Amino acid sequence: MRLSRILSFLLLSAFLAVSCKPFDDTELRKELSRQEGRLDELSGQVSSLRATLEGLRDSDRVTAVEPIMEETRVVGFSIRFQKAESMVILLAEPSSEGLVSVEINGDKVVFTLTDSSVISLPYDAAPVLTIAKETLFVAPGGYTEVSYTIAGGDAANKVEAVAEGYWKSEALPSGPFAGKLRISHADGSSAGKALVMVTDGSGRSSYRSVGIDLMSTDISAKNRYSMTLYQQADGSWMLDASQTAALAGAEPEGLYEPVENAPLVGSSAVEDVTYTTVVYKTYSDRELHMNICPAVGATEPTPVVFLTHGGGWWQGNHDSLLKVARYMAKNSGAAGVSVQYSLAGQTDTYIETSVQDLRDALAWLQDHAVDYNLDMSRVAFVGNSAGGHLSAVLAMTWPSAKVLVGWSGAYDIDKHLENWGLDVNRIQKYFHKRDATALAPYSPVLLIPDASDRAVKCMLFHGTADNQVLFEQGPLFSAALAAKGQAVQEEFYQYYSHGLVGSSDKNAECLQKTLDFIKDNL
Repeated sequence: MRLSRILSFLLLSAFLAVSCKPFDDTELRKELSRQEGRLDELSGQVSSLRATLEGLRDSDRVTAVEPIMEETRVVGFSIRFQKAESMVILLAEPSSEGLVSVEINGDKVVFTLTDSSVISLPYDAAPVLTIAKETLFVAPGGYTEVSYTIAGGDAANKVEAVAEGYWKSEALPSGPFAGKLRISHADGSSAGKALVMVTDGSGRSSYRSVGIDLMSTDISAKNRYSMTLYQQADGSWMLDASQTAALAGAEPEGLYEPVENAPLVGSSAVEDVTYTTVVYKTYSDRELHMNICPAVGATEPTPVVFLTHGGGWWQGNHDSLLKVARYMAKNSGAAGVSVQYSLAGQTDTYIETSVQDLRDALAWLQDHAVDYNLDMSRVAFVGNSAGGHLSAVLAMTWPSAKVLVGWSGAYDIDKHLENWGLDVNRIQKYFHKRDATALAPYSPVLLIPDASDRAVKCMLFHGTADNQVLFEQGPLFSAALAAKGQAVQEEFYQYYSHGLVGSSDKNAECLQKTLDFIKDNL
């Protein structure tokens, strides 16, 4: 029993000495062997123990003293230091030399040996780390955050975290005594652990550590606000950290209630609307397509509703908004067109590539206007998310643009990228690593024409709790449009997230407002 207790404490000491490294059984075994040798040395002779303690007295200080118990009896102590590695010292057995007792006396730790000699070392209590939750649930591919506090220590406190497997952990301090831990999850692992510790800032000495259980939650649903809910082990629902942050402490009615929101456009609503899919541009490794839905029942050339899909600039295609294009062709008196464009990560693709693709699609429509009964002198641009950004670039620069409808779009591209980040290599390349000169021609807020030169009627939809394209983008662009004399209608929805138009309970309302706006202004 005693040996197993001692070995467990040695293993713990060795483990804590490995700061912010992957869990390595080989290293732990080496450390355990070294500590065992040190234990024999220190317990065997008073002179050796005294020399070690006196050496530490002049160069270090004790931060923690923990008794090693065998049932109800103290058999030794685990001693932690600010600089040196942890030390385990056993109490001397009867008729042997060694340690008699260890006591904390104010700012000193007093070691009494069997020869009645007393050695005092400076004592500075180790900071105590407290984490708000011991178990964290994280959405696949997402992250969550949990608060921590530190009692004691000083400004040199540093929190470090190590996670195993596919998990990643990061400390986000707000000061020396508090902060957050961000735990992220990559697909491929359902459970794991993280070890969080406070160090002295040098990376050499770790104080008391705290373990966190990590669980992946891959059962998801939507609430009425278009937010993704993740189910926890107890059946309750949670939001990821980015969505919680976007709510800024608000908890509206139905926040944690999964619902089935009606689609933006149902298949039955447009099944009688015909369309043609064409290849409008060809690269060496890909073709770009466009769905053209002529206005239903039109005998004269009609204006065009030009729809640009979202998908973070790296995913999505011309079919993403096909049902909306067909809906517009049936109800707006205009043709509906949904377009594919080059995406980040494809060969030689940058933001200017995507914009040029869309301009080439418009030019193709001009060249084939007679074939599809189109009046290209009147174009409405509609897009969601990344498509909202691209639609705004076109609306601000295309000579025949009359209407812009943005659904949760990014309009100050530099500010959006600052908030969104460029963690993926394909996005870094696509946006020229946020080079201001390269991005300026593709940031709608910088492209607005004066209304006296060319008027564009604008309608902007945005949810105040959007966690992907922050809500600030809507009011910022609206103010910039108004400053140029452009007419803008704000449709800002409190508590709604990025899928306000597309996956919320406001789908029908937003679609009807979009349709009415286009009919009134195109």
